[in-house]
Amino acid sequence: MESLNIFFILQLLSNFWMVAIILFVQFVHYPLFYHVDNEHMPLFSQNHQSRILFVVIPPMIAEVISYILLLTLLPDSVLLLLSGICLFLIWGSTFFLQVPCHQILLERKEVTTIKKLNQTNYIRTILWPIKFILLLALYIRI
Repeated sequence: MESLNIFFILQLLSNFWMVAIILFVQFVHYPLFYHVDNEHMPLFSQNHQSRILFVVIPPMIAEVISYILLLTLLPDSVLLLLSGICLFLIWGSTFFLQVPCHQILLERKEVTTIKKLNQTNYIRTILWPIKFILLLALYIRI
């Protein structure tokens, strides 16, 4: 039971961290991309990517590891399964939608790419809070 609590706390903390980050990025940071001039967009994007990695990679990895560990302890939990589906979709969105946009912005400013980045990021902006609510509901139930 002790390890269950540890894994759950790690899952909840890393998830909550990502909820806070994604809300900030969606509503404050990404809209600022429109205001970066064409000449400075590659450098701005490079700085964004190198700095944001330190903020998001550790909790995203902690989320995956703690999810797998929780799944071994609660293999029949529907709420945990739904949380895992959210996590899978978040990672898919990150690597198949947002990362390609960031790759383009490393080379040049494209307003259509910034718009796509902003629009597709709503997937993560919606899924991370849903995932947190599912986990919180499960934590309260056990």
